[in-house]
Amino acid sequence: MFKRTRGGDQKPSALKIATHDGTFHCDDALAVYLLKQLPKFRNAEIIRTRDRDVMFEADARVDVCGIYDTEKWCFDHHQPSFKLTMADLRPGLKQADIKLSSAGLVYHNFGEEIIASQMKIDSDDPAVKKVWRKVYENFIREVDAIDNGIEMCEGEPKYRISTGLSSRVAHLNPRWNENQTPEELLLRFHKAVKLVGKEFYHMVDFYAKSWIPSRVIVEKAIVNRKKEHDTGEIAVLHEGVCPWKDHLFEIEEELGIKGEIKFVVYRDITNSFRVQAVPIKEGSFTSRKALPWKGKREDDLNQAVGIKGCIFVHNSGFIGGHQTLEGALIMAKKALLTSNANGNGKKASS
Repeated sequence: MFKRTRGGDQKPSALKIATHDGTFHCDDALAVYLLKQLPKFRNAEIIRTRDRDVMFEADARVDVCGIYDTEKWCFDHHQPSFKLTMADLRPGLKQADIKLSSAGLVYHNFGEEIIASQMKIDSDDPAVKKVWRKVYENFIREVDAIDNGIEMCEGEPKYRISTGLSSRVAHLNPRWNENQTPEELLLRFHKAVKLVGKEFYHMVDFYAKSWIPSRVIVEKAIVNRKKEHDTGEIAVLHEGVCPWKDHLFEIEEELGIKGEIKFVVYRDITNSFRVQAVPIKEGSFTSRKALPWKGKREDDLNQAVGIKGCIFVHNSGFIGGHQTLEGALIMAKKALLTSNANGNGKKASS
């Protein structure tokens, strides 16, 4: 389709993305944002309509038209026959049994391309797949679930979350006693697209610039763990402290060593060193193997451990400190020799 300029020349008119009119939601705003990250739709015009003739004159349709067909650029999930989840489209993906919304459908088809563009790397880089999965788990899946009316838990929750992204998008709709003309709704929908886009961008940015670098550090520590102790039960983060628990559980499973690592050693912000027990699972306060000198500090701890420079051990035994890396490693190795209820009871060699 072409339009004539003032000089009489013709140039291609902007592509169009159609979505439904009336009240908008997080999933249609996010689906539109995601499509507009593709070079083809970067400058696309947004059309809000329920007129099938109008929507099929557009170049893509999201959350409207009753069809999911990527070749026709149709991304709707309202048709009675639609029951797809991300696990259906990507077999083997865990915790992905939530029915997809229009946002999830667009993300499935173009998420890697969008993420790779933001990260400025090739789409086949392994980091792209990792970021894609984390953004799905911690962003897209929530949008899909809320739009499809899937509760977070069984039974009546004790409270409702009313400040999440879907709620904030909903609040951008005109109130019952405000102007609700198509022009006003379109203006507000653009604000919703901008809002969800900012959230999506920052989510990708976090995983690309913080989560991936910390994973590299943790993976290196796990791969080299037997250089620290022959049992492989101690991992040392030589590059310094970083978020490690999420990575550790995941990498252990990938390497087939689930449950093996008992302690992680790292330098803290005070330039001393910490020995932290690995929990039995993410979010648990129970350690696989706790430090045995619970509640002891300084001189008492030095005497109990048999070395100088000890700082403390928490009352629960989940973490302790020493002035040096060598001392922290000795604490971890001595702790492995003890038997306690939080470990598997197997004694390790020193």
